[in-house]
Amino acid sequence: MQKKTVVFDLDDVIVNETFVRIVEEFIEEKIDIGSIGEEYYIEKAVIKDEKKLKKFYDYISTIDLYDYGVVDVQAIHLLRRLAVNYEVFIFTSFFVGQINEKSGIFAKNKFDFLYKTFPFLKPSNFILGGNKSIVSADYFIDDRIDNLTGNSEVKILYSTYHNKDISSETLLKKNIIRISSMEELEKCIFCEYNLKEMIQIVNDFFYKIFKIRNACCSVEAYLSEKGKKKVSINLKECHYKNVDGLISYLSKRLGFDEGTFTYYN
Repeated sequence: MQKKTVVFDLDDVIVNETFVRIVEEFIEEKIDIGSIGEEYYIEKAVIKDEKKLKKFYDYISTIDLYDYGVVDVQAIHLLRRLAVNYEVFIFTSFFVGQINEKSGIFAKNKFDFLYKTFPFLKPSNFILGGNKSIVSADYFIDDRIDNLTGNSEVKILYSTYHNKDISSETLLKKNIIRISSMEELEKCIFCEYNLKEMIQIVNDFFYKIFKIRNACCSVEAYLSEKGKKKVSINLKECHYKNVDGLISYLSKRLGFDEGTFTYYN
């Protein structure tokens, strides 16, 4: 069975505050991120002098950007869980237009960071590029609306400082949904889990252990009132005694917490 694909952007989705901290160090003063507006490039919003801006770009080519960024720990946990049953990619641009000839430095820094931070992902799933319109995934998460233009099934705008004023009407026209946290994103993706896949996993388990086919009479997947994923398994016809073992197995296969599952006879 082919795995569904999830593509994550890196900067301002998984890693935050990178350029804020670098610009602050360069200009030697704090930045009010709330005053940046819709400008994506923080340095352009803050450094108005062209000569000083050029020095800034020369400066960042001498440092490792990811010595400054703050990694979202929840993002790491989510990607680890997703990787159990989904094909997870990280697609990040490494070009800096003002110093394109030095952009290879950023490519190396990004790959080194990804390789160290996500050992549970295949390095071949790290995509270092620029034009994201080629992305065609089941889920594509990015913080820039102009990157969410491809043929992905579910396009998700991850909220951050520069996109907060994009209206719901604009997102609706472009078939994009807005997500504000990794917790929200987790619900969005896991609640779409294919029920047929879940039933197959349960049946495979019983066949593997007891050689019983079609042991799972029914599996019900739904959202609780609190928005949490719940799965109810009918064990009536399988006479399986070690329910905890089954639930432990399912939680690992599906990437859910064990508290997600209930059962009845």
